[in-house]
Amino acid sequence: MDNWGVTAAGFRRPSYAELLDAFEQQAKELFGPDVNLSVRSVLGIFLRIFAWMSEQLWQLAEDVYNAG
Repeated sequence: MDNWGVTAAGFRRPSYAELLDAFEQQAKELFGPDVNLSVRSVLGIFLRIFAWMSEQLWQLAEDVYNAG
């Protein structure tokens, strides 16, 4: 997560997979390593939707950065 956004090399947008991995890691830290994050679990579905929405926001942020 530290190298996302505006860096010395320009703008770095995380991919959907990177965002999902980061959210899953945070969920494991909050709820323990045995938390169910499968595609069919409520939390797993929520994290996938949230990662998709976050990816859209990062894409918009990159477009704004490149517009200048």
